Amino acid sequence: MEYDETKPIPDSEVGIMDSDFNVEHLKPTNRISSINIGGSIFSTPSVSKDLVIFGCNDTFIYALDMNGEKRWSFKANDIVFSSPTCFGEYVVAGSNDGFVYCLDLSGELKWKFNAGAKVYGTATIIDGLVYIGSANGIFRALSLEDGNEIWRKNLGNEFWFSSAGVNNSLVVGNYNGSVHCLSKDGEILWKFQAGNYTVSNPLIIDRNNNEVSSFTKRSFETFPKAQGCKVIFGSGDGFLRCMNMETGELVWKTFTNWVGGSASFLYDKKVFIGAYDGKLYSLDTSGNIRWKFQTGNKIVPSPFVSDGIVFVGSSDSNLYALSSESGELVWRFLTDGEIISSPIAHNDIVYFGSWDGHFYALSIKERSLLWKFATSISYPSFITRPHTEDLKAPIQRPIEFRPTSTLKGYQIEGTMNQLGERTSMFYGSLSPAYKSNDAYRSKRDKY
Repeated sequence: MEYDETKPIPDSEVGIMDSDFNVEHLKPTNRISSINIGGSIFSTPSVSKDLVIFGCNDTFIYALDMNGEKRWSFKANDIVFSSPTCFGEYVVAGSNDGFVYCLDLSGELKWKFNAGAKVYGTATIIDGLVYIGSANGIFRALSLEDGNEIWRKNLGNEFWFSSAGVNNSLVVGNYNGSVHCLSKDGEILWKFQAGNYTVSNPLIIDRNNNEVSSFTKRSFETFPKAQGCKVIFGSGDGFLRCMNMETGELVWKTFTNWVGGSASFLYDKKVFIGAYDGKLYSLDTSGNIRWKFQTGNKIVPSPFVSDGIVFVGSSDSNLYALSSESGELVWRFLTDGEIISSPIAHNDIVYFGSWDGHFYALSIKERSLLWKFATSISYPSFITRPHTEDLKAPIQRPIEFRPTSTLKGYQIEGTMNQLGERTSMFYGSLSPAYKSNDAYRSKRDKY
């Protein structure tokens, strides 16, 4: 049955919308493959020394200084969804062109490896090896020094994000819902099958509920050592699960209604994760939900917590700042596009990319926009609708900027959204979560 876009959405479904048709009654399709080249940013930034580095749908990897000025850019041959992983003088990222790239901090290519399929995933670097998966279902270990393949393991379906490691073993999920634990030499130690895809990055905690390895903590000199470890991950069947890291046995599971790419973040022995129901969840390490916060659309990116404030982006185009203790809204910042890039905070500045083609730097204490960087293409990436014969691109709102330039001060101007709010602006704790009137809505589609 076709979903009628002209009818009001029931209150129970408010906030679950997207720029794709409802595909609930059809075969699930990987939406990443239907995203075209444009100025949009999917990649999560990394900070190394005085650089903030991220990939872009315009096919470039960018390195900006802390003032938002471009130090260098490296061109791949296709979209760069992959989030760069930094270790020492190395930067490793994949591309939809099928290559894994290793650069130095000056932007020079050290080596590239042909994976034979798109590399959406993010590298984990441990003990001189780069662990990374690709869309052909192969998970690899590559030499960080020269890119030579050390071993490979075909695990059956595409990999979207990163692995986590402890005690000479790694855990990684893929699109067919399986979670594998591998030895550092590629031997399968155990496997768990979830009810739907497991593209949420795993979080490993020790017996004292301290973080060991995660999406934000993914490069190490040697394998971390810890006792009594557990691994936490979300999946598309709606559950956040905690498993025994050694045996793969289930410790607990909590229903959080459709976890996509959002990774769990640990702060003050509390777990934070976003879901496609538009909610950010806070749980204790026993799986009990402490609070939920409703945004105006699905949450694809991972949250980041700094000094008691949770930062999370939503497909309602807002970056939210919430109290980590209570879940109350501190402020929200409205951009001109979905926020799928996960934020990171560094030295009282939060960095993130938007689908509107800009990379943003916000002062946390002053609640001010320090700068935004325009990528090389002045229009957002178009997300195709693979199940429809009448394929028409939606009319894009005008987004005017100078390509690959940093906008500051009086140069920063936003557009008006459907509710009359100006983008590139902060809105206070009394303002509601943004509910868009966008024409493209769906009940519960696959990202």
